[in-house]
Amino acid sequence: MVDVEAKTTIKIRRKEQMEKTTMSVQELSAQMGISLPKAYELVKSPGFSTIRIGTRILIPVDAYKEWLLKNSAHR
Repeated sequence: MVDVEAKTTIKIRRKEQMEKTTMSVQELSAQMGISLPKAYELVKSPGFSTIRIGTRILIPVDAYKEWLLKNSAHR
C-alpha cells in the first residue's frame, strides 16, 4: 500500500524554491531597466556591494535593496 500523505509531502517539498540571495549584472540591468554597460558601470562604483567569484560579478539582493533605498531618498 502506498502512503498518499508521504507522496504529497514529497511533491510539495520539490515545488518549494529557495529565494535568490544574489543576482547577476544582467539581472540587475533588467531589474533597473538600464543598459548592460550602465549596470557594469554601476557595480564598479564605490559603495555598491558586489561579490566576485573569478570573473563573475554577483550582487547581494539585500545589499542592492539597501543601496536602492539609500540612493532614492529625496535630497
